[in-house]
Amino acid sequence: MKIGLIISVAYASVFGAIGTPYGTPVNLAMGKYFAEHLHQDVATTIWVAVCLPVSAMSVISSTCLVWKYFIEDWNVDEFGMGFSMFLENVAEIKPNSSKTVRLITLLVLAVAILLSGIAINELTQTIHIMESLPNQVSITTAVVVALFFMRCSHDKQGVHTILTLEILIGKVPWDLLFVLGGQDCLGKAVLSSGALDLMQTPLRQLSQWKPFAVQVVLASSTALLCEVVASGEAHEALLVIATKLAVETKVDPLYYAFPVTIAITTASILPGSAVSIALLMHMTKYSTAKLLFLGATAKVVTVVCMLVSMNTVAVLVYDFSPKSGHLSKEQPPTTAHLPL
Repeated sequence: MKIGLIISVAYASVFGAIGTPYGTPVNLAMGKYFAEHLHQDVATTIWVAVCLPVSAMSVISSTCLVWKYFIEDWNVDEFGMGFSMFLENVAEIKPNSSKTVRLITLLVLAVAILLSGIAINELTQTIHIMESLPNQVSITTAVVVALFFMRCSHDKQGVHTILTLEILIGKVPWDLLFVLGGQDCLGKAVLSSGALDLMQTPLRQLSQWKPFAVQVVLASSTALLCEVVASGEAHEALLVIATKLAVETKVDPLYYAFPVTIAITTASILPGSAVSIALLMHMTKYSTAKLLFLGATAKVVTVVCMLVSMNTVAVLVYDFSPKSGHLSKEQPPTTAHLPL
């Protein structure tokens, strides 16, 4: 059961904090970019209405996948019986089958992970802790790292021992560090080669396409790119392309910027794409192919949910339809048509 929770937390650290403008560094970067370059504020209500359902669906779907593909390896009978007694005695709910207990347990865990992740990120942004952390590492990732090294403080008999420097160095997963370092070098090589600049020419040709098709291509290409390129640099370059396309196709820049920003937070497939994912693949005994399938499925669910939300909730509530805004190259975007 503990491994299952660790897997869920690892994927929730990737998908769980995209529902607010403070949840991830790229969310903050998008707000600053719009304020500095487009003189347009992105209201918190827009983030919550458009992105929070996507965050919830991503966490719930990844948790469902974890339970489906790893449940046979966990001893959940004792946990299920305890949760069943809780439902009967406290909530006065008597489930008819173990499937009901597991379903309710799944939903409770998913919602708890989502809410705790958002609360922690909101708190750290409020007291400005995140800005002082190197590379703006999320608190959730730090928790996963702590869970990994907590195993070092117990010997084989389960007796608590002092975690000395020698023990810590001996327990450091050097192969994991090489994977993360190699992935970072690959991302830096892609940036240094000017590959992002080469992408601008074909993507600029999308101005002749329908806005929804442009949105799909931008979100899909961003979701693939974030596995190998540092999210900050790639996000800034793609935001420039997205806003230029928005002006040329006369749509609201947020119609393209939201999918690009959310898609770049879905790094969850390659072992070095995110610290929490690298730790997950190193800690668990499950095959890499199984975890890759889990990450790829969760990524697809997130991108699809984002596209659906942008073309349903955003259109109905905030009028982000492809025909809204009526912007031109000479008229910069404003906040006049964005409700707060």
